[in-house]
Amino acid sequence: FRKLTKKFRELARYVLAAGGEVAFEWPTPCRFWKDKEVQLMVDELKLRVAKFHGCGAGLVSVVPNDAGTPLKRPWSVATTCERLRQELERMQCPGRDEHPTHSATRGRNAAASAGYTERMIRAVHRCWRMTVRQKTSGSGGLDKVGTAAACAEKENQNSWRS
Repeated sequence: FRKLTKKFRELARYVLAAGGEVAFEWPTPCRFWKDKEVQLMVDELKLRVAKFHGCGAGLVSVVPNDAGTPLKRPWSVATTCERLRQELERMQCPGRDEHPTHSATRGRNAAASAGYTERMIRAVHRCWRMTVRQKTSGSGGLDKVGTAAACAEKENQNSWRS
């Protein structure tokens, strides 16, 4: 955990300096959100946290006798991309009228909820694409936003893996 956080912070600094955006995700109740180093990183990188529900993003049970029942798994994403934060924040449980019950996020459902829903994937890609287009419009050449992570990997190949 510490090593991953340190490496994310290093790469995030590089990406942000190049004009890019960063984001990372954990379940909302994850204890890492309260870790002092994570809080310092969130402050330093000026990340804003989007909190949303799996059921609002289309997450449903995969357990045979409960398949299709919404899973209200709470997610949090810390990001510098305001467009992404706003998009994810809209993925809230619609309430008891639409989701009168939720299935438990444990066992097979917990394993299935480790991945992202199609709605989340599309939202992330749409937001990144729109942000890159906005930041690079009129640049007239290669954009450093789109290549920052690749450059960081190439320039620091050994240090990122240690």
